[in-house]
Amino acid sequence: MSITNNGGPAFPSLEATVTGIDSDGQERIDTEAYGGMSMRDYFAVRALAPMIENKTKGSCEYRNEQEIATRAYAFADAMLAERAK
Repeated sequence: MSITNNGGPAFPSLEATVTGIDSDGQERIDTEAYGGMSMRDYFAVRALAPMIENKTKGSCEYRNEQEIATRAYAFADAMLAERAK
């Protein structure tokens, strides 16, 4: 499955770079967001925690860790789709 929208960075940082001096002698500063996990990863982690807790308690409906991870990303994809509305 190919994901085209990962939601962008969940916790972006801003990096400021002086790109030159304008005609008034003022510095031109360019800022760019970078880094951080994607929103898709963040949503999957949030969905994953209760599933892991249920697995350790023996009350998990999922058969194995791979199925848990797959379901966590399915929840994340659903959350991104709802967020895009």
